[in-house]
Amino acid sequence: MYESAYLKLLSGPAEVLRKLSPPIELSSIVKKTAASGGYSASDDVIDPNILLEILKALTKAQASQLAGMYDLDVRAGKGPLEISTRGFRSSAPSSQMSSREGSPTAGNLSGAEFDGLLDMPGSGAATPTGKRKYTKSGKYSTKKQLGVLTPSSPAEPPKRTPGPSSPIQPYPMYPHPDVNRMGCEPLTKRRGRLYQANHEAEISRRFREALAMDHQLVQAPDWRTPFNGPRDAVQRLLPFHVFQYSDSAIESDIKNADDRVAKSTLGLTRRLQALSTRYDAILANEGSDSHYNLQHILLDRQRASQAKNELTALRDIRLQRDMAAMMSASTQSNAMDTD
Repeated sequence: MYESAYLKLLSGPAEVLRKLSPPIELSSIVKKTAASGGYSASDDVIDPNILLEILKALTKAQASQLAGMYDLDVRAGKGPLEISTRGFRSSAPSSQMSSREGSPTAGNLSGAEFDGLLDMPGSGAATPTGKRKYTKSGKYSTKKQLGVLTPSSPAEPPKRTPGPSSPIQPYPMYPHPDVNRMGCEPLTKRRGRLYQANHEAEISRRFREALAMDHQLVQAPDWRTPFNGPRDAVQRLLPFHVFQYSDSAIESDIKNADDRVAKSTLGLTRRLQALSTRYDAILANEGSDSHYNLQHILLDRQRASQAKNELTALRDIRLQRDMAAMMSASTQSNAMDTD
């Protein structure tokens, strides 16, 4: 990762550092490293040792961003990146080369394989310090891949089996680990969505089973089997679309009707009180009782009688509903007893 970041910095450190999140100014880091390490930052030439100090000043996430940018450039088909060496001092001997052009086998390698090639002795592409930041090991080790690509003895050329001419396939590129980590979905969210889907499927299954059972009971009632009693006969022969109410439903309907009557009575009472209050206010504003004549008395009596008639009508309606409910209940009980 740090080797790829180092190579990305070689293509223009100032512009690359500004693309990071958050962006970093090269001048501030160069001044700090020059003051602490004793390097001269007054001129435009940057020593490779200062580049290493810049890498040390970066966090792991920032170095990972640089490595990802380098891998994306390689995967975009640009091939070996054009490394600008203008303004850089090379502290290594002139016989050693630190770019891809300096290695005979690095021109066709990917970014990850070139990172492993930097640490191989005698490759001609070693880092300025000659120290490796971390060791790659495992199934996809770049050293193992390079061991297969490069021959064990330089004197013996590798043997090639004759075959059909085909274009050279590029080596497999493995994505940066941070790319997959950013696209992962939380495990709790995936489990919650799976649980919701299973729950909805179970509800739909039960609903379909209930509909199929009701359809079977209505369309094909079982009247051939002997009945065990009146309740069994009613449950098997009475169609569901004609009548099927429980006592709780009837009681709830009666209670709702009573509540509506009580609300209407309360509203009429409040309206009568409001009218009486307004009338009293009018009389008080007049300042005398001369306006309260016989016509006003007749109007008051007429309003009182009208309100009384409305209350009586509401009570009669409520009594009729109660009687109808009692008669229907008694009729049903008699029918079940006769059966």
